[in-house]
Amino acid sequence: MLDQAHRLRELALAERHLTSDGTRVSRRISVTSGKGGVGKSNFSLNFAILAARLGRKVLLIDADTNLANLDILLGVSPKYNLSHVLAGLKGVRDILVDGPEGISILPAASGNLEQVLHEGIGSGAIIADLNSLEDDYDIVVMDTGAGASRTVLDFTLFSDIIVLLTTSEPTSITDAYAMVKLISAEKADVEIKLLVNLVRNKQEAVEVFDKLSTVINHFLKIEVHYLGYLPRDISVERAVHMQEPFINAFPKSPVSVQLKFIARKLIQVGEIQDDGAGLFGGFFRRGS
Repeated sequence: MLDQAHRLRELALAERHLTSDGTRVSRRISVTSGKGGVGKSNFSLNFAILAARLGRKVLLIDADTNLANLDILLGVSPKYNLSHVLAGLKGVRDILVDGPEGISILPAASGNLEQVLHEGIGSGAIIADLNSLEDDYDIVVMDTGAGASRTVLDFTLFSDIIVLLTTSEPTSITDAYAMVKLISAEKADVEIKLLVNLVRNKQEAVEVFDKLSTVINHFLKIEVHYLGYLPRDISVERAVHMQEPFINAFPKSPVSVQLKFIARKLIQVGEIQDDGAGLFGGFFRRGS
């Protein structure tokens, strides 16, 4: 088992993407949605764990400035969070929390981070502190808030791949379209992968994707890609009450089996382009 884990780690290191000057960089994946309640944080957490099992070194950022759900899902109470960094009280490495399978978690602050960001508390030192994390990880997963706040858009736009979650509910589909419209208005070459959650089966998911992608292509003239689906599964709710990731609590459940397939698919996609700003450079310069 240890030999297998070591081999996976070697393969992951070999597969890390290179910029034109040979510098190794992380793959940045933002997970977002047009509305709340679609399973975004659960996906982010469990995907991060699976990526770590596949040999990647993972940083999971709780970028939900309103709810900060990751600590609740894990049953932990971080002493410090990102608001302490932005206020200049702590360095980013000081607030990292150890998560399952060796992932690192950067906790947010429920309810007050959005206000801190809009107050413009940010500096070159904070930017450098955050950017210094990038070389330590193969994958950076950013669990953003739902909807179209400036902070959500900033985290989303400074990622290489955007995973957009929706359900089959009409309001969720409409809000997902609105989110794509906002994102594409600011970044034309964005790579968006649609994940349909809480569906009965693959057929329902494909119908949702076909409907949404057709409208997006027609009116916005951009292409979204089908990442896959996750079925509605009571195991997720049970795991939430247990404050344990469902991939650990119920590894053979339908949702866990499907997520394993999606994780393998997702960490192999996309090429990294170095924009020279670093992981958080452009984001925090707006608030400086």
